[in-house]
Amino acid sequence: MPSAQGIQRAVSDDRYEALLRVTKAIAACDECSALTDTFSRMLREVISFDYLEFVGFDCHTGNPVCRLLEANGKRLEYSLHAISIEKTPIAWVYAKRL
Repeated sequence: MPSAQGIQRAVSDDRYEALLRVTKAIAACDECSALTDTFSRMLREVISFDYLEFVGFDCHTGNPVCRLLEANGKRLEYSLHAISIEKTPIAWVYAKRL
């Protein structure tokens, strides 16, 4: 009979592998619409969520180039013009990038 720790490790390993599949699928996308559709669909296979916001920034300019806002399973639209990297938690990461 498997131990609780063994079962938990298996679930953790499965989740890790599923997240790797999500990242590989996202990396294969070359258009924003494909990326956002893939990201939302595949992430739902790993975790459940009520709210998801994703903004992709150009690595050279820091300008937003792709966005996804989903609440309660519905895609919401908003303008990229109102988004600034300085207004996000990623600003520090962007500033410290190699």
